[in-house]
Amino acid sequence: MEDYYNKDRPKYYDAINIGKNYNERRDDFTRWLEYFVKGFKEEIDNVKAQVVALSFRKVDNGIESKVYLDKDQLQLLEFIDQVGRISIKDAVDILNCPKRTAQLKLRQLKDLGMIIQIGKGPSSAYVLK
Repeated sequence: MEDYYNKDRPKYYDAINIGKNYNERRDDFTRWLEYFVKGFKEEIDNVKAQVVALSFRKVDNGIESKVYLDKDQLQLLEFIDQVGRISIKDAVDILNCPKRTAQLKLRQLKDLGMIIQIGKGPSSAYVLK
């Protein structure tokens, strides 16, 4: 939501400055509520577009069924999409999980053909296929 508010700071401050005193602010905060709901809807639409884009990505010709990803896998793919690569340490930090769990999640994405591993050992990373 911060992205929406940071895009136009004057509009944000105008929306939260709804009255000169407590009584005015207490009585009518419709303008602020409309601004907040509009921002919330825009952020939801952005997330939906990202999920749809990821869901239509062609994985492999050999896979005929749909692939359903869990929220952890989506978080990892989003990070790779934004940054360009991910290490196991990045995955541990993003998922706030043990190293083995992060390795499992990355291996699942690799097995699905969505990412590939570059490098070996501690310097290895994963990128989108």
